[in-house]
Amino acid sequence: MFQTLRHLGPIVKVVISKTANRWFASITVDTFTDDPIPDIRRTPVVGVDVGIKHLAVTSEGIYYENPKALKRYERKLKRLQRQLSRRNKGSSNWRKTKAKIAKLHYRITCIRQDAQHKATTAIVNGASRIGIESLNVAGMLKNHRLAKALSDASLSSFLTMLTYKAERIGVKIVEADTFYPSSQTCSACGAKDKDLSLSDRTYHCSDCGHTQDRDLNAAINLRTVAMGHTET
Repeated sequence: MFQTLRHLGPIVKVVISKTANRWFASITVDTFTDDPIPDIRRTPVVGVDVGIKHLAVTSEGIYYENPKALKRYERKLKRLQRQLSRRNKGSSNWRKTKAKIAKLHYRITCIRQDAQHKATTAIVNGASRIGIESLNVAGMLKNHRLAKALSDASLSSFLTMLTYKAERIGVKIVEADTFYPSSQTCSACGAKDKDLSLSDRTYHCSDCGHTQDRDLNAAINLRTVAMGHTET
């Protein structure tokens, strides 16, 4: 085995699966433990803003980079797909090329999931409550200029990971309203800049003069929502 079992107890179920050229065994073990979840964690309330340029930015000023795995291997993937289209379907060379494409897709998925798992685990372990924004990913994908980059970032997958990991250890997730203007609201005075565009990476408040990175400003606003100081 690649790794020994991390939990002791009777094996309940084993699921064998294959992805690309690799086989996996998912083992369910009954540990017979029911550990109580502590009500109080000595960690701060954290707001998390997700995006394309950065995978996530926390209100603590921590930036998690987006690996952009699909963009990195896009040229190689296109070359293999063109190669596959020239092969005779069902031939030996066709199967070899198809296997190469499957391996490349698997590599892209692994790079993306590795970055997401590391980021979500670090965020959850360092927070007592997390404020996030409610994203309409399906609606965002209708923007053809952003569709590929959004698919590459896989924001819905990131938020799903963050939610189930938080629930597992008792960290509450507070979700802001879909139309809550976290990026357009000044985190210092609460004024709103409705003219802020996607190309503006720095937020500058015309009322109080506060200047801050756009994503960090949004994360601080989401932290305020999680603390219960703002109605969305």
